[in-house]
Amino acid sequence: MPLKNVLYALKYKKQKYYADTLGSLLAENLQNVSEYDLIIPVPLHKNKMKLRGFNQISLMLNYPYQLAIRNNIVIRIKDTQSQALSNIVNRESNIINAFLVKANVVGLKILVVDDVVTTTSTVNEIARVLKDAGAIKVDICALMRAI
Repeated sequence: MPLKNVLYALKYKKQKYYADTLGSLLAENLQNVSEYDLIIPVPLHKNKMKLRGFNQISLMLNYPYQLAIRNNIVIRIKDTQSQALSNIVNRESNIINAFLVKANVVGLKILVVDDVVTTTSTVNEIARVLKDAGAIKVDICALMRAI
């Protein structure tokens, strides 16, 4: 089964048993995690979290890094339309001011993890708010890159 189908089954069909498999694939891309102070999954808005019941990235990260994940550092305050449903022009405006940093990140090195990166709008906005809040380094890792 293609990777995108496995991710779809996890996210939209709630087939959580795929999280371990995807987590092991993600772990292959997470080199040198010890150089980071925090690993942050891209957060879901509370409405989407309520609907889905879980953050797929948190589930995937739970496979290799049970204690390193911090879900409460950045929250999504804007209930945006799914980026997958937006055209490229709307993705950047859709995500502006969608995130809020809820903890002290001054001087920290942070790794932000997403499942799919297409235009980089989401991860760039998260990196921006983290740097504005004082993070000294923000890197991004994703399971897949869509073009």
